[in-house]
Amino acid sequence: MALNPEGIRRIIFDLDDTLFDTNGQLVDVASAESFRAMIAAGLNADLNDCLSKRREFVANDPRKDIFAQLRDHFGVRQDRDPAKVLEVGFAAFHNREIKEKIFLFDNVQSMLEELREIYDLYLVTMGNPSTQKKKVGLLNIGLNFSEIIYVNVATDKNKIAAFQHILDSEPKLSPESHLAVGNRIDSEIRDAKSLGMQTVLLLHGEYIGLKPQTPNEEPDERIESITELLDLL
Repeated sequence: MALNPEGIRRIIFDLDDTLFDTNGQLVDVASAESFRAMIAAGLNADLNDCLSKRREFVANDPRKDIFAQLRDHFGVRQDRDPAKVLEVGFAAFHNREIKEKIFLFDNVQSMLEELREIYDLYLVTMGNPSTQKKKVGLLNIGLNFSEIIYVNVATDKNKIAAFQHILDSEPKLSPESHLAVGNRIDSEIRDAKSLGMQTVLLLHGEYIGLKPQTPNEEPDERIESITELLDLL
């Protein structure tokens, strides 16, 4: 299905690896911190082993849970709790104090300012809410959006409820008048299309190699730079 820009009234953005380079700026250091926590909790590996295997696992199948794969591959030291090892790794990765300097992709701020003159803009981001709020604050982008929805990765496994909330906020607008923009076909693209929205996939980040498994994972358009969205619209 091709993108139909004429009817779009609202644009819903993802945050990580869509508006800024999370993979390049935060993933490596967050991964190392989470692996150290897993090792302290009993994972039978060292940090270099974990980092090496992580790259292999992501390359082979980025849909699978990295922390579970590491635990299952290396095992857990005697008298340690395998469930706890998984829990602390997940928590350390998602719920962390961001000490690094982070910055938007080039020209994102001006793009958002231009788009918000024409469209209602929304941000739907999944992760630990406090960490995601910190990112939004550090990037100084909050004022561009009519609403920001923080989906808690610990309790919600998709963005469907958040997208439905946006649809319900203006029942007179059709799902097709909403455009979802993100970098994951197995997250915002699939969830938005399941509700009848239009979608644009940004080809960036660790999930760039994912192949669609269902029609809802086929985006309406693909772009290599987020600011190409202006040309599409």
